[in-house]
Amino acid sequence: MNLLEIVRSRINTFLWEKFKNKHEDAERIYNALSLVSNKKITFDHYALIDIPGSNTGMDYLFQVYSCLGYLPQGRERLIEKQNRFMWLAENTALGKLAFDAPPQVVISDFVLSEFPDEIRKIVLKYSELTPKLNIELFQKLCGKTFLGDETAAQELVKITCDYLNKDWPLLTLKEYNTVNEFNELLSWALVFGRVPNHYTFNISLLNTFDSLQNFVQWFQNNLSFELNTLPTIIKGSKNEMLEQCSTKGKLQKIQLIDGEVIVPSAFIEFTWRYPLVQNPEKWEEYFTGFVTGNANHVIESVYL
Repeated sequence: MNLLEIVRSRINTFLWEKFKNKHEDAERIYNALSLVSNKKITFDHYALIDIPGSNTGMDYLFQVYSCLGYLPQGRERLIEKQNRFMWLAENTALGKLAFDAPPQVVISDFVLSEFPDEIRKIVLKYSELTPKLNIELFQKLCGKTFLGDETAAQELVKITCDYLNKDWPLLTLKEYNTVNEFNELLSWALVFGRVPNHYTFNISLLNTFDSLQNFVQWFQNNLSFELNTLPTIIKGSKNEMLEQCSTKGKLQKIQLIDGEVIVPSAFIEFTWRYPLVQNPEKWEEYFTGFVTGNANHVIESVYL
């Protein structure tokens, strides 16, 4: 394992630890799964949403992750949410056992040109108030890390983890309500920032359940978390090579400049990826893509 791969592992560990410490439901679900399986829990992916603008957006996230050694695997759009997203995998994923493959990363933002003027002004205001990532410094640190510089590696981890946060000011209640009436996913991103909005466990790699439906029955019988039921609990099908379900985001009180709002926070997703070959072992021997129709409903877990 080279130093840049170690850095990616450190970043993934930091983000998951921060996520589960902030969202105790995540750790409870992880621990419950660990008790019923003698195989390690495999993270399928995690997702980040940024706001578009001069100092923010998916293009910056892409530069960060590509510099760290991630390769794009596909891109799609959620038309009704004015959202565009892409998913990336580490450059070492190909050829790895599915159990050992690191999680993919889904990055996204919104199509600014599709916003009405009032919404666009609010979004651009907060993008311009956000410190711009020094991409030249970031690239230099990636290069030094690739060459084995541990000091550069430590700085790279810190800069990345600091960047994957919310670093623009608080909204006003009026701004929040205006954006929320137009696009609930956008208002969520403005409130929480570019932090993981969900983590996903790959249920198909466990030896405990023979289907996602079987997992859902176990989940509902043993855990007290509400699942996203729109339009159904399980999104997708075997024909699409992917099935997904997710919890609802837990309600959380958020402080704004001149008041508070109660909004759902992050959630946990579960996937069942179908194999592309008989007796699959490697990461690429399973379907590794995403289905837009599924994603459109899964991401609604942040505001249901």
